[in-house]
Amino acid sequence: MRIALVHSIYQRASAGDKAWIIWQETGVRQDTWFHGGVPCNAGTFVLLGGFVGYGPHNNNPRVLYVDPADVLGTASARSLKAWRKQNRQDG
Repeated sequence: MRIALVHSIYQRASAGDKAWIIWQETGVRQDTWFHGGVPCNAGTFVLLGGFVGYGPHNNNPRVLYVDPADVLGTASARSLKAWRKQNRQDG
């Protein structure tokens, strides 16, 4: 499980959303398919798993596929900033 920022949504469909995420520990951007009822909005941080595979038309071998069970938590950027600030004050 890793934390990523949903950078942008570039396609919404009844079957799911296609988005770009940015992994927080590396800063690497990755094409992602949020399948089904996964809540997905730009600016949201997600704690997630999933699996990497080929994208549509086999032109991208690094698409991250995320099912609803692969999302362990979400937080807005505002919530995460407040949490980090509180932890700095307590530590």
